[in-house]
Amino acid sequence: MAALCGVLRLSGFAEGPGAHRFLSLIGSTAALPLLAASLVWPDSKAAKTVRGAALSLLAGSAFGIALVAGAGFALWGQIVPAASALAILAGTISRRAVRPIAGAILLVATFGLVAGNLTLGGFAPIEILHYGMTVALLLLCL
Repeated sequence: MAALCGVLRLSGFAEGPGAHRFLSLIGSTAALPLLAASLVWPDSKAAKTVRGAALSLLAGSAFGIALVAGAGFALWGQIVPAASALAILAGTISRRAVRPIAGAILLVATFGLVAGNLTLGGFAPIEILHYGMTVALLLLCL
């Protein structure tokens, strides 16, 4: 959702940096780890039940907000999504489904380009992050 909000902001369709910042924090510190855990441990309660997923998302969100916003440990908001992207890639490779593997590769590549502060095809790193994550997550979740 945060990536989509960012795409809308970059395209000039919407404003709302506060909502985008909040959703980005939740997405990076709770939602991506939940997706990674669900792919790596498909038999876990977080992967199989709405209650398990909701509790995992709530706990991850609280922990992420406490560390990043409360304690000022901003690096947590970068380490967790990077580790999650690598776990998502490992999880999709083990399942051997082409479309999700392509999404996971795109997600890892997106984070790599942004971490390296690289541009691609005239797109700035912030644009690469939002467009890349949106397409990657669509490939992973459809």
